[in-house]
Amino acid sequence: LLKAFNIFVEPPKTVINLEKIQTCIRAEQLFIAGPELFVFDKINGQVLQTDKVGQKGSVVASLPVLKNATLAVLFSGRLFTLDESGISRLDLQKKTADRVIGRDQAWGQIKAMAMYEGNLYLFDSTKNQIWKYAAAATRFSSAKPYIAKGEEINLGDLADGSIDSAIWLLSLDG
Repeated sequence: LLKAFNIFVEPPKTVINLEKIQTCIRAEQLFIAGPELFVFDKINGQVLQTDKVGQKGSVVASLPVLKNATLAVLFSGRLFTLDESGISRLDLQKKTADRVIGRDQAWGQIKAMAMYEGNLYLFDSTKNQIWKYAAAATRFSSAKPYIAKGEEINLGDLADGSIDSAIWLLSLDG
């Protein structure tokens, strides 16, 4: 069928070799912001930035707060990370970090983070809930359940999630 439509499948090739930018890189997450790619390496606690061609790049953040981070999401030049103490905001240009949300006792196991229109969403697989933190001028609101009472959602086998005008869930089995 592919041949009938003149579609040819080629083996994938390495487009960007991160080892040329930083040795011993352990890429965990990839974020795209305009013409730039950002790679989160939670094992080594660093963020790399490169152009989409991979010709130039550098470590843009190597802060202690990144060493313990389990999840990250990029929004408007800032990287938001989750660790055992809560959510930190890293300004990648200024290379500064601050705690914006402390660990909430209502949280179970947070499996994914997403940002949409400046709001932060945490996908909780234990509570089968998505916690929404609305953006304010300089901080976030307190957590609000995004899934209404009476609605059911199963996040037990969640691999990742995202939000735009809809909720997108990726389960461990696809």
